[in-house]
Amino acid sequence: MNILWIEDEPQGDQRYRILFQESGFFTDEVNRLDIPPNFDDCYAAIRKATSEYDLVVFDLNLKDFPETELVQKIAHEFGRKNADFLEESGFYLYQMLVRQGFHNDRIVFLTGHASNGYRVKTYKDRLLEIKNPEHFIGIVKKIRELLSDPDNEAFDRILREYQTNGNIQSINEFLTEIVRKMKAGETNKDLYDRFEEKFCDALAELAPSIHKSDVANFHAWLDNHLTKRGAHFPYITLRRGVINACRYLKDRLEQESDEWILFNKTTNAKVEKDYVRDYLSKLENFFPLNPPENAESLYFQFIKELSAEWEMSAGCFIIDLSKFDVEYRFKNNYERQMKLLRNWSSHGQIENDLCPKDAAFFFMIAMRAWFNLEFNEIMPYEKMFDILFDPVENLSNEQIKNAVLKSYCDLKRFLENNNIYPDGNFFNQLLESIGGSLRKESNPDLKKIVAQNAKRYFYQNLWHSIFPARLCVKNPMEGKDSILMFVNFERVHLQEDSFPYFLGRLILNEAFGSQS
Repeated sequence: MNILWIEDEPQGDQRYRILFQESGFFTDEVNRLDIPPNFDDCYAAIRKATSEYDLVVFDLNLKDFPETELVQKIAHEFGRKNADFLEESGFYLYQMLVRQGFHNDRIVFLTGHASNGYRVKTYKDRLLEIKNPEHFIGIVKKIRELLSDPDNEAFDRILREYQTNGNIQSINEFLTEIVRKMKAGETNKDLYDRFEEKFCDALAELAPSIHKSDVANFHAWLDNHLTKRGAHFPYITLRRGVINACRYLKDRLEQESDEWILFNKTTNAKVEKDYVRDYLSKLENFFPLNPPENAESLYFQFIKELSAEWEMSAGCFIIDLSKFDVEYRFKNNYERQMKLLRNWSSHGQIENDLCPKDAAFFFMIAMRAWFNLEFNEIMPYEKMFDILFDPVENLSNEQIKNAVLKSYCDLKRFLENNNIYPDGNFFNQLLESIGGSLRKESNPDLKKIVAQNAKRYFYQNLWHSIFPARLCVKNPMEGKDSILMFVNFERVHLQEDSFPYFLGRLILNEAFGSQS
């Protein structure tokens, strides 16, 4: 994900290292942190935040930023001195952000300007939603540091009750009363508290605040947004991955020759670079900033947009690539997958129950079918999608082969039971025969069964390109009027950095269920 940090002293007290680097979420290419060096750059970053950033962390008081012309202009509009405006300019930038549709659950104020009462309130809210036991213990410790001795004794009793009955509501009620008493005794309110009151009076919601010294709490906030613990994490990851991919591929498109467009080897109707660029731009802007309530329908529309171009494709290479090697066969399989996806999604043969990892799977296949990407290299956006899946690390070749064999037998038997006769024996040919049968003759019951199993078939199809079927025919015995045929499955040798190996590891459970 892309995170924007609005802070005028990012290196002060080693904050950057402690708050972000030590969280463990910024050690690879998956998450990116941007820290604009002045107010003007912060302003520009906020203006494009809906397309560029997934989370935003604010400091309230930006007094150490220089007083630029833009600072002077905005301060004058509000009748403020430049220095006074900068001390509250974090709120100005925050309101710019929320007016663009950025939700408060993806924003946090990281500040030293919040009262103890508000800090306890923040900790209380975190306890109610936290799922990581270690973070729970850490936040309880922080609450203790802010309570008086009598309140701590009472808090201990509440915690013991919670351990017995698991009722978190008793903790909520106790800390709510503590916060009320603390706020009632405050005279000189801190900056955040003053603005919280103003927002409350205006019946407006304000993003939460975490004190800069509360490193564990901030790391818990990051953990709840940068891992699967976050409710919208899969959607946000999918959206960011698609955006990054389309930008990366558009840049590559400018640098590469026309031969790099692999899709053109599947059709006589060649597409130009401008056409492909428009296609990528459409996908780049497909997902809205915030997930809609009917996200399943959105994912389904996405795969229809993704695969629509294969209507003019043969679904396989029609131009000889000079050598029929392993790489050729896999790339040809991607074309077949996309042709099948286009046909099945257009004719109601896939159920409308897709999730972010399904959309990510089809997107990765589509981009590999569109472009002649390096076979033994994983693209940065593909690495980003990794976290949406539950990859299998250690599984024997025999276990996988048995799963492949069973899925082949199940599909073959399904075709026989429904009087469907395929034109070949590869797994993708068996799947293609289903669509052909339904186009010839309407069969609502068969169509419903196919739709229910369609996702699994697509996942399995990738694995069947790793373990392709081999048909062996035995010579007929003298006097017999039949021949005996065997189907063998031999694993294709792949490097661990190859795309099929990477993707196969991600989708094994989706293809065959848990193999543990």
